[in-house]
Amino acid sequence: MTPKANSTLLDWARFYVHKKGYSVIPLIPRDKFPDATVLPDGPEGKPTWKPFETEKPTDANLVKWFSGYGRNRNIGIPGGQVSGLTFIDCDTPEAVERMNQEQPDTKGKVRTGKGLHLYCRFVPELRNMTKFLPGTDLKTEGGYVVAPPSIHPNGKRYECLGEPGSCFENLPGYIMQALKSAGMDKKLDPIIQSTGQKNNDPVIAFLKSIPIADVAARLGLEKGRGVNKYYCYNRHDKASASLALYPNTNSYYCFGCNEGGDVIELARRCRKATGGTI
Repeated sequence: MTPKANSTLLDWARFYVHKKGYSVIPLIPRDKFPDATVLPDGPEGKPTWKPFETEKPTDANLVKWFSGYGRNRNIGIPGGQVSGLTFIDCDTPEAVERMNQEQPDTKGKVRTGKGLHLYCRFVPELRNMTKFLPGTDLKTEGGYVVAPPSIHPNGKRYECLGEPGSCFENLPGYIMQALKSAGMDKKLDPIIQSTGQKNNDPVIAFLKSIPIADVAARLGLEKGRGVNKYYCYNRHDKASASLALYPNTNSYYCFGCNEGGDVIELARRCRKATGGTI
């Protein structure tokens, strides 16, 4: 049965596990950390939530965690294969605004204490990543999110905006593009697809190792305000610097073009846009 306004935390936990097929873990009341007082000991003799990355809790676990004193706990949902979920975590107003513009449907969306979660079907090629877009994290295998009806440390309740427990079949297009730009999804890496080269090709590896800021300078891209912000090679927006460099992953993404890639792709697109004059 889908939880209602008067449903208990145990009702929600059973809904997630028994109806949606997700795993859940107990979190400290009004906090984001696992509650070690009720978790099993791991190989090192310390309490851990890791067993529930690979197997779902039993109903006895749920009763122990979320009834009695446990009714005040928060509840977490692990990502990855066990739940079949990958999460997008938007934690700034700008990130939330862009998510709602690109993905206006409320399906799979949860309002958090200071932003938005989007639940999507598990994408096995991806791993956990922070700030791959401004104010945006990705959580999957090895990560978890705080789930409704938990209470954020600031006192706000996590709330399903669409059908409780729903999720999108695919990651939004702008998210996939940004992940490709950061080299997260090697199966969709535009450089490998366009060149037919393998990841271990020494020439491609050397070219990709050149600092992207050096490449941008040699290409003559005009620097804008803000750290690692430049004006796009397509000159589509003279009012703002829409092209961002990500030195940690040696990649770029243009928020005006909604495209990105590594240093090779940056050079290729610059030359194509300027007729080879840059």
